[in-house]
Amino acid sequence: MLQSCVKNQVGCFIFESSGGAIYADIESPPIPEMVTPCPLSPYGIHKLVGEHYLGFYRQEHGHTSAILRYGTVYDPVSY
Repeated sequence: MLQSCVKNQVGCFIFESSGGAIYADIESPPIPEMVTPCPLSPYGIHKLVGEHYLGFYRQEHGHTSAILRYGTVYDPVSY
């Protein structure tokens, strides 16, 4: 997808990452942005790799991207 964005001059690629899965177990959210990611699951690893690909395409091709790290949005009542 990123290669197609570069080829077709897409202005910005928006990547939906993860608000928690890329970090090790953090006892008290919110997680500050300066915490180093350390995923503990294949899902978290996959999300972090996606972020690294965006960095590569920014460095190699000057392609703009945005990363959105959403947290879990479940209401405690909905369990």
